[in-house]
Amino acid sequence: MPENKDVHQESFIMTPAQIQELETKAYNKGQLDIIQKQVPGWAVPTQSETRIVDKKLKIGSIMQAVGNATLTRGGSESVAITWDAREGKKETTLDKGIQDIIKTKGLNATNLIEGGALIPDILINDFIDLLRPNCVIRQICPTPRPMPLGKLSIRRNTQDATAAWLTGETATISASTPQVALETMTAKKMGIIVPVSNDLLRYENEATMQLIQTAILKAAGILEDVTFIRGNGVLGSFKGIRYWTNSSNIFHETTAVTAATQRTDLVKLQTNLYSHNVPVTSGYYIMNPITLGGLRGQVNSLNMPAFPSLETGNTLLGFPVLTTTNIPSNLNVVGSSSNETEAYFVDADTLILAQTTTLMIEFFPNGVWSENGTLVSGISTDQSCYRLILEEDFMPRYDFGASIIDSVIW
Repeated sequence: MPENKDVHQESFIMTPAQIQELETKAYNKGQLDIIQKQVPGWAVPTQSETRIVDKKLKIGSIMQAVGNATLTRGGSESVAITWDAREGKKETTLDKGIQDIIKTKGLNATNLIEGGALIPDILINDFIDLLRPNCVIRQICPTPRPMPLGKLSIRRNTQDATAAWLTGETATISASTPQVALETMTAKKMGIIVPVSNDLLRYENEATMQLIQTAILKAAGILEDVTFIRGNGVLGSFKGIRYWTNSSNIFHETTAVTAATQRTDLVKLQTNLYSHNVPVTSGYYIMNPITLGGLRGQVNSLNMPAFPSLETGNTLLGFPVLTTTNIPSNLNVVGSSSNETEAYFVDADTLILAQTTTLMIEFFPNGVWSENGTLVSGISTDQSCYRLILEEDFMPRYDFGASIIDSVIW
């Protein structure tokens, strides 16, 4: 055969499974005889057997074998195929799917058995956290009051002195008596226990400790924020803003929603505080992100943004807006669909939070805990546990310190 400068050698490995797949496809497409004619002795060789193929092996539309092809058994795992090839005759003999199988190299990075196991995993010092609700009340609530003995009493002025104009120089001034009362805050206890295998602790790394700490703190923060907003005071919890607020400050949204009715309702939220003499020194709108999105997308009769301050920042009618999915969006207050939510306007300076101590996370080696009412011993299971305890209570100074739209569908 004349020497050709374009000739080069192609080599790769095929596993027995790949060869079987090739023969199956060739048989199904009626092309098995082509392979057998062009590559005599195509059947998988026996252990350590090498066969020389003298006939041409035509592959693809632009590659044609012009030399010898060699099939070499490599132990029990693979078959090596080697041939000389050159760019040339545009003749397609084998089906494209069969060509792809022939051209597929057996050793690759993506298959564990065929070479992937040789590539070590690299674990970066990073952590993909869960997506969780935004906790808002801690952001705006004043510094917690200490409650070291589990109770805290606050004096409340319930009646003022009475002033009157006198009808003459010697007119009698009527006496008046201011009255006071005590508001008592009592610690409500929250707890979390996270059992951990002692083996995991022995082999611990930074990511392990980050996972445990994050899971505990975030779970506590979410439950706390939900209770700050909508706690009803049952099952050992405290009441939140929703159930402290005077009923006259809670109203339904205006029906037949337009940009004008939305503005009216949002202003009413503020007015309900001002009309009861709440000074509103630290006012905030608090709502579900869906509500904020609806307001941002609302346009007026001129097709302009109805609330332009939301285009450039997160303020609404002069006050900051906070959003959290801790305000549900599946309420059913008015109508028959469970697609309603709530919008709040709160003066944060009227909120009072009292805590016994700072949040405590403790570790108990081989501790005992309860799972579904059954005690589990860490001594028997070779486990330890982390425990969080948080004791606090919450109340507003005034029940008119917040106002709520309870049936928002914006």
